[in-house]
Amino acid sequence: QKVAWGQGAPSPAVWQPDMSGPATVVKVLTYNLYWWSLFKLRHGNGGSAGHLIANSDAPEYDMMGFQECEDVKMVLLQAHLQDKYAFTMGNHALCMAWRTAAWNLIAQGEDRVAEDTRLQYYGVRDAMWARLANRQTGKVVLFVNHHGPLPVNSGGICGGIATAENILKVITRYGRPGDAVILVGDFNSNLASPEIKHLQVKLHHVFKGVMGGGVDNIFSNVPAQRCTALTDLGKGGSDHDAITATVHISGPVQALPPQAPPAQAPPQVPAQAPGSCPCKCDWAAKPKACKLDDGSCCYKKCCAGHIGQAVI
Repeated sequence: QKVAWGQGAPSPAVWQPDMSGPATVVKVLTYNLYWWSLFKLRHGNGGSAGHLIANSDAPEYDMMGFQECEDVKMVLLQAHLQDKYAFTMGNHALCMAWRTAAWNLIAQGEDRVAEDTRLQYYGVRDAMWARLANRQTGKVVLFVNHHGPLPVNSGGICGGIATAENILKVITRYGRPGDAVILVGDFNSNLASPEIKHLQVKLHHVFKGVMGGGVDNIFSNVPAQRCTALTDLGKGGSDHDAITATVHISGPVQALPPQAPPAQAPPQVPAQAPGSCPCKCDWAAKPKACKLDDGSCCYKKCCAGHIGQAVI
């Protein structure tokens, strides 16, 4: 079974998206939730991950991919978004959610694409996918969520190129020509790795986080110049930063307020500086709301005038 990860013919080319017709915009989030620490040891840290999502949900997220996620319903409840999103939970701590007012599920599934090496073994690694149609425009998105193999930058037992090929095969197997493809995740590989370099041959690299030199990534077959609002949202209690991008599949690219620096312009500190991220701060006025610093940019912005209320 292990040998099978590295076998097979090269993946077909990924098609160009259908960018004709009325405007279709997709706001996505990818977030490794650090579940064993944030939820099992710290019991959710006062809902810090949910706060991060809720405070950056304007405009609303269309699709969200989570890694190290064991209960996406709990995350949505903490963000007070449980009535707006449908979701699916995978076999290896992968979860995804999509906004039901805007998107209709066509099909979804999960395929194994890699396996950790014996040096740092946790098991097999999957690519979770959902094919979703926009209710107004009919545009279809193949949304793919992945948590990559360990050790970092190894690509697992068959190496980074084989893992990238297996992810690309999931895309070409379940997507259809014309679909917009959006691939997100904690790849456990950064831009220096063979895996990410190989994915860049067939997909546009949209944005990366800062953890591990950029192991959290967003890719698409939509050209990178049509992807805006590239934002590092901070950790929200995790050891990874949540990152987001808005993909303009069709229609004009809308002018948006300044966001985080481009992915290729480190450091990304301005994305976490006070006032640099979009947050709804009404929660910060509540008693004890600012008692725990969750490390997010929204905490820094919203709690700046409320730190004195913390109860010891």
